Amino acid sequence: MLVNTTVSHVSPLLSYVPRSAWYEIALVQNAAATESSPDMHYHATNASNAGSASVSFSWWGKGEVYGGYQPSLGPYKVTLDENTAEYNGYTGGPSQLSFELFSASDLPLGKHSISIVNTGSNSTRPILDLGYLVFETQAGNSTAISHNSTKCVWTPQGVGAWNIDEDSHHVCKLNRTQSLTSYSGTGIAVYGQLDTNSAPFSVSIDGSTHSSLKPNAVLPPLINTTTLLYIKSNLLQGDHELWVNNDPDSISATATKLSISSVVVFSDAVVAPQPSP
Repeated sequence: MLVNTTVSHVSPLLSYVPRSAWYEIALVQNAAATESSPDMHYHATNASNAGSASVSFSWWGKGEVYGGYQPSLGPYKVTLDENTAEYNGYTGGPSQLSFELFSASDLPLGKHSISIVNTGSNSTRPILDLGYLVFETQAGNSTAISHNSTKCVWTPQGVGAWNIDEDSHHVCKLNRTQSLTSYSGTGIAVYGQLDTNSAPFSVSIDGSTHSSLKPNAVLPPLINTTTLLYIKSNLLQGDHELWVNNDPDSISATATKLSISSVVVFSDAVVAPQPSP
């Protein structure tokens, strides 16, 4: 079956270039907000000030990109697997907070990469904003593992090392902390909560370390919601180990937090044994 995964604009899996050219906007600064819609926050860039800023993402499967459709939306180009197409941006009609900027539903299942560049040169339409991406990947089964599961190991252990609440395990210290999840499957996704104090982190699967990932959250979240922190697909079916390491850098004295809520394990479909003839 195909499994849909949503990637928020604050996910560390998105690469904004240059980071300084992008800013985060909240449409509703209301602490009582209860709607978990991804439309309430988004990243935007202004071509008048920043030129051809871009955002890129790589995934395994098929994909769609959503952002804002409004009179300020200027031209942009999308490069998917080295194939580039240009779009005019706003062409009239009502504004939409969640608008399909790009879709590639006919992609063959496999590894893909996308880059979206703000090419607007018109001072009246210089904006490109990104709300979220949705991609599909093939999986026989998907199983969610809560942060409270015995399959998760948190180190170091002891009072004050990891704080635990209903939503997540989280740490707010500069010392190195790690989370281990053992699982059997073909892929895994890690979800957690991001805010202005979220720190860079690294991920290792079966001893292979991936480069440090840096969250893109600049504003406090309107509500406590989980975000895709990391995903790995196309592993061989079998037993695997996932390590997530809190790696705060020396640039920020406040960005020291790692929060993990759950992981989702993808596995091949289980085929029932056939009776002997």
